[in-house]
Amino acid sequence: MRKNTRALLAAAALLTTLSVGLTGCAAIEQAVTGEKSITYDDAAAFRADSGVAAPWMPADATAIAMTQSTRAADAALTLASSTPLDESLCAEVERQSAPLFTVTEAVDVYKTTTAFACGDWTVVQTPGGWLGWTPGHPDEKEQSPS
Repeated sequence: MRKNTRALLAAAALLTTLSVGLTGCAAIEQAVTGEKSITYDDAAAFRADSGVAAPWMPADATAIAMTQSTRAADAALTLASSTPLDESLCAEVERQSAPLFTVTEAVDVYKTTTAFACGDWTVVQTPGGWLGWTPGHPDEKEQSPS
């Protein structure tokens, strides 16, 4: 009986160590890289949970993937949407900035000459929606209607 108790205690200690270690991996990765990646099902979930203001985001946005700095307000996000950007919030301008973060499955912004200035965000169209990043270049922001 004593051997079984020791074995059970050892197994419990090992499982506790592993679970604490594995859940700590994301925190360690965030501390080392200074960034975190989060996904949201739709615009409503993004607005409710992200703590990030992106008023340019179309209401029908889905499959939102955001990479965000853990040290500053820098962020980049991709989303699926067939809705054009709101002209009262965004204006087409010469692209002068690029996302700080590498965004997988996005367009190569260095091959685009124009973008949309949407307040603090710069946004470009992708085949399935939009790629936005903040901060954009101050000259882009200056041309934004919002």
